[in-house]
Amino acid sequence: MAGKVTLLQTAAQSIPNFWISLLLVLVEICNKIETKMNGYWWGGAARYYANTDFLEAKLGANPNFMWRSIMASQDIVKQYCRRKIVDGKSTIVWHIPWLPCRENGYPTTTPHYELKDIVMHNLMRDDHKSLDVNILNDLFNERDRLLIEQISIPSRSRPDSWYWALDDKSAFSVKSCCRSIRGENTNTEGGFWKQVWGLKLPGKPETPVHTLFTCTFAKEMWEEVRLQAIIPVDESETVLQVLVRAFKWRRSQEHQDGKEQMKQHTSIRQWRRPQEGWVKVNVDAACRDHSEFIGIRCVVRDDSGGFVRARSERAR
Repeated sequence: MAGKVTLLQTAAQSIPNFWISLLLVLVEICNKIETKMNGYWWGGAARYYANTDFLEAKLGANPNFMWRSIMASQDIVKQYCRRKIVDGKSTIVWHIPWLPCRENGYPTTTPHYELKDIVMHNLMRDDHKSLDVNILNDLFNERDRLLIEQISIPSRSRPDSWYWALDDKSAFSVKSCCRSIRGENTNTEGGFWKQVWGLKLPGKPETPVHTLFTCTFAKEMWEEVRLQAIIPVDESETVLQVLVRAFKWRRSQEHQDGKEQMKQHTSIRQWRRPQEGWVKVNVDAACRDHSEFIGIRCVVRDDSGGFVRARSERAR
């Protein structure tokens, strides 16, 4: 599996991307490239369900870890996958979930033995744009008929397809699947949250200053560094004004820190008298760039700080 990923990324994707960045490529060519890549990636799936589809596939005798992981989602996918009826030629009436019902997409009517393999196309009128009401009344019970009445047949003829019953846009998502497993994805809950978010409540507009500095979450974060205590923020300000004040405060702190460091530096360098009866000799040296000489100087002072003697020498 890792080898397939590497090959697709380094060759099948990078080479077409190079030419697409230089030339205009037809959409049909892009679709063919994508089809080839999909076929290469999923080609091994035929090992597990060569003569059926994913919903009817079995785990098999010696499945690998990847196939076990995929099959773990089969039950939840089967529960909420529904068949969208268009031409009806590939949807078997009694074997595929096609009714628009979240709880059970299968017909609950007991089928006649002679009709157990009919497809939805057989239930349509001659124009194939709607279902035949007379046939429906003869074959299905009341529950099934009420659900079938909610189905509209598209005017454009194309093969039937699958859709996801847990999403308003019919698109599958891992989020909706996980919520269903946790028991969160119900009609009641969806309606409740739609009502909550649809409430027209008075509120103030969110300003950048409120979002970054004065909302509850931001306040808790800035309190950790004592920003509000150092630089009080007013919602009437702009973000730029707050940042300018923060910058000025920082510069003043650096200036104050510099003064403190200078005081400490000066106190360390301050001359101190020697003990009584002693003299102190202070020595210093200096040199210039590109010079082969250095200057050495010394000064001698007594215990009262009085000058005793001084000398300077130049050494190579």
